[in-house]
Amino acid sequence: MTPTFILFPQKFPVLPKFIPENQVFVFNFWFDNTMQQGMYFRNELYCRIGEFPADHRVYLYQAGCKLIRRGMSVVLTHALDHCSLWVDLRNPLVQDLLSGRLRVDLDSQQLLIDATSHP
Repeated sequence: MTPTFILFPQKFPVLPKFIPENQVFVFNFWFDNTMQQGMYFRNELYCRIGEFPADHRVYLYQAGCKLIRRGMSVVLTHALDHCSLWVDLRNPLVQDLLSGRLRVDLDSQQLLIDATSHP
C-alpha cells in the first residue's frame, strides 16, 4: 500500500512578518472618535494596535502568532527604540482591538490576549 499525501491549501497560520519600520508607509486615520495610525504594506492596509519598547520583541512576536491563530493578518515593525504590532484593517476583529474588547498587554512582559467577545 502506497502512502497518500494530502496537500492542504494555504489556510494554515504562518509566522508574522517582522520588518524595519522605515520600509512601510505610515498614515493617520479616524476611528471611533480617536486618531489611529495605519500603514500600507504589500497592497494591504494595517492598523497599529500597540507600540512597545524594543526589548519586548519576543513577547510581541508571541502576540503576533496568537493573533494569526485567530485568523488575523499581522505585521511587526521595529525601529531602534521600539517595535509595533499591526493588524489587517479588513479583519472584523480589528474593531474589537481598537475598541478595547480584545486587548494585547505586554507591559508586564507576559503575553495577555484577553478576548471577552471571542473564544
